[in-house]
Amino acid sequence: MDLFLSYAGNSIEFHEIDVPLLKNFAAYIEFKKKRAKRTVVNYMICIRAIYNLALVANKADRNDYPFGKGKYQIKIPDAKKIGLTIEELKKLENAKDLNEANQHVLSVWLLSLFFRSTDNRYYSIKMDRLKGLPIILSDEEK
Repeated sequence: MDLFLSYAGNSIEFHEIDVPLLKNFAAYIEFKKKRAKRTVVNYMICIRAIYNLALVANKADRNDYPFGKGKYQIKIPDAKKIGLTIEELKKLENAKDLNEANQHVLSVWLLSLFFRSTDNRYYSIKMDRLKGLPIILSDEEK
């Protein structure tokens, strides 16, 4: 938020935060500071969150709210997804000669990936993938 306050002034009040200011600040971040569009979005989400907190605390007036339909709308840009390929995941899954600590970390990481995966090609969990992974049961489950 230091960047916003240095741009808009440390003594800025909520009613002074309007659509033109937000648009100019977004352009400033992107073109003068040479930051990515996602960075601009992150700043705007933060400003909006602080503004919303001010509304709840009755420190700002709802009529001055600069976000929403017909006002400043935060548009999240398409993200460039960077990740491992299926082949790379299979290499990790079949890695050999790892020490016990590295094998444990890899097993836990793969398990968390399998449980949260949205990639249907790699979603199925087979019990043999879990072999060697210590499972701790509570007294009630034993």
